[in-house]
Amino acid sequence: MLVEKKQERDRGEGSQQRQREIYLSGLKRSRLLYETLVEMAVHDDWMKGGASTQSGKTAGNAAARGVRTAALDNRALDKWLVSFDTMTQDALCVLAPSLCGFVIWVLGRAVAEGKRRLYFMARDGYLMYCLAKVFCKTLGLPVECRYLYCSRYSLRIPAYHLDMEGALDFICRGGIDVTMEKILDRSGISGEDKRKVRRMLCLPYAEDEVIPYAKLKEVRGRLAGCEYFLECVDRNSRLRMPKLEGYLRQEGLLGGAEKEAYIGNDFALVDSGWTGSIQKSLAGVLAHLGWKGLLKGYYFGLYELPDGAEANDYEAYYFGPKAGLGAKVYFSNCLFESVFSAPHGMTVGYEEEIGKTRGRELGHGPKSEYRAKSGHEQPSGLRSGVTQAYVPILVGGDENRCKFAEWMELCVTVYGEKLAHKIRTRETFLELDTREFCDAARHLFKAFMGRPTRAEAETFGDLKFSDDVLENSLYRTAARLTEEELAKNHVWNKALVMLGIRKGSVKESAWYEGSVARLGRRNRYHWKMYAAYKYLLYIRQAGWKRRG
Repeated sequence: MLVEKKQERDRGEGSQQRQREIYLSGLKRSRLLYETLVEMAVHDDWMKGGASTQSGKTAGNAAARGVRTAALDNRALDKWLVSFDTMTQDALCVLAPSLCGFVIWVLGRAVAEGKRRLYFMARDGYLMYCLAKVFCKTLGLPVECRYLYCSRYSLRIPAYHLDMEGALDFICRGGIDVTMEKILDRSGISGEDKRKVRRMLCLPYAEDEVIPYAKLKEVRGRLAGCEYFLECVDRNSRLRMPKLEGYLRQEGLLGGAEKEAYIGNDFALVDSGWTGSIQKSLAGVLAHLGWKGLLKGYYFGLYELPDGAEANDYEAYYFGPKAGLGAKVYFSNCLFESVFSAPHGMTVGYEEEIGKTRGRELGHGPKSEYRAKSGHEQPSGLRSGVTQAYVPILVGGDENRCKFAEWMELCVTVYGEKLAHKIRTRETFLELDTREFCDAARHLFKAFMGRPTRAEAETFGDLKFSDDVLENSLYRTAARLTEEELAKNHVWNKALVMLGIRKGSVKESAWYEGSVARLGRRNRYHWKMYAAYKYLLYIRQAGWKRRG
């Protein structure tokens, strides 16, 4: 038994070493990203005087580990990295460089297109916002960065009455373990109204029973035919719109306090992306409130665009609706959201605060003053001369998730500071070729997300994730699946079940590749079969055309 455990440990250590070699090779595709890591190793001061990592280890002296000069080879750099835990190694080699490359691309596009203000969307945009402030301050970039507290829920519910068909699509969207309770929660109606609707619909599903994906269309049809449900949704939506308007006006998206038509194209949104739906929702709300501009968005990746969207208004860095097929296959948007999050809860609405002291500053990011109120954390404070403010209502904010986000903030901002000082000037920044950053990220993420080691899957797979609008249910990012459950996610079975052709259910994992690595049986086979499913899915989404 002891011999078997030692062999398993040795295999794990060897696998992790090979993974680091892949990461260092990928980083070398961008000399700037690689040299930034080397500089961190040489000076070995990134932990601010020995601050603890997630596992409790501390950074020691680089010279003692053979890291003596800037002319490092991979062996010396690996010796430095191995002194940290898996989480720290991946943060330094994969996560921080990849996110920095994206933020540099965003800022470059903003300067080129004359965008004077960027709104980073909570919560995926939090670390992007932190990095953007570092680059703008260090390099003197003419871009103002703000953090916008919003979510699909906080934007959609006030706008339901503007497009009820779109509202029904959103309420009945698919996801992991969708139940009637989740569907009615998405509608925003009260508990008593939800109970009445359930009685009126008489659907053959218990409150917490998982509804097959193929049956969601039927549920949507029943809700569309329920006048009481539609009336409740419409009434609640109209009640919430004034506070959303107050918050957006306060943050400068509507041109100020006066309720007049405002034409402005000097700002843009920044977010992780995936479908671009939040941009469409926000644009619809702004137009309803009198804004006359064209809303632009910069995204890490986009699988598809909203119906009727103008493609030029949505720019993607890593992959787009009809570009980057291979990048999509070996990418996990769920894992991305798990590792790049914010140390605060989800925005579910806004409330008004009146009669505050004049002259206090309203911060534009999560570092604003916070206070407890009704069980929620809320930013407090006002701009000079303002006696009324709208503040976000935040819920959730799992303690462990927040601690991890704070730790990730340290990793990415320190790496970002080193990178910004290597760039040195605004002129050098504007001449950077961001394609090499994207190329490096694709090689890093293919290994990290698409072919993780067991140590990585155990470390990052335990991070909590929810794909639902209200995050009422949190799951491990990489669920523990049996081999039979893994096999049911293979290409033909999953496709037939999703189409309703084959009966049965598929237990899904937010990060399937991580679930495979956690089990550790026939990894390559399971990865290959799931990759085939993703290839078919994304080719279909792209209209059967492959570009890039």
